[in-house]
Amino acid sequence: MKEQQEEIWRLASLDPITNMPNRESITESVYHLTRKRDPFTLFSLSFNRIAEINHTFGYELGDEWRVATVNQLIRLLPKDAMLGHLDADNVLIVLPRRMEDPEVLALGKKLGTLSTHRFRVAVYDLFARISIGVSRYPEDGVQASELIKHAYIAMNRADKKIGAQLELYSSQMDIESLKRYELLRDMRGALQKKEFYLMYQPKVNA
Repeated sequence: MKEQQEEIWRLASLDPITNMPNRESITESVYHLTRKRDPFTLFSLSFNRIAEINHTFGYELGDEWRVATVNQLIRLLPKDAMLGHLDADNVLIVLPRRMEDPEVLALGKKLGTLSTHRFRVAVYDLFARISIGVSRYPEDGVQASELIKHAYIAMNRADKKIGAQLELYSSQMDIESLKRYELLRDMRGALQKKEFYLMYQPKVNA
């Protein structure tokens, strides 16, 4: 009975493909760190290829991609790092200490080398497109879900910026996300109400 309970707990807390802690489990780990009130650092990292790989080669190869990328990522992480699966090929890296900017950038540069690593999956050579977001406790949030969300927001910003692989979270990003949401919402309403109109700008060669 005890072995069965342990197996049920293991299956409930781990991602079945990579055997990493799943989102609920890694969130719980971050929650426990916030209870200790000691500073720590989160890295949200995306390989940014899973949707394309699933669409092109199928989900089975996509699962192999996730395993290959995680195995290579583990080799680059400090020994005290914890790793968890967020979604798709996005992972959360938890460092149980506060990392200052130079140390964050140094680790980010090291992880960024995964963009040039050749991942051999089945008979294919595949490359990642790394984007990383960083949040730190307590200055970027005091709740586990808030800190994870902020690291994820910073990661998405890094993905959208040309040439950037890493972004540190700032509260300004929340304002930008809200403005984007409001703009998209208002554009949808304007389309339905037919409020857009076309204007021509004459170009004159004096």
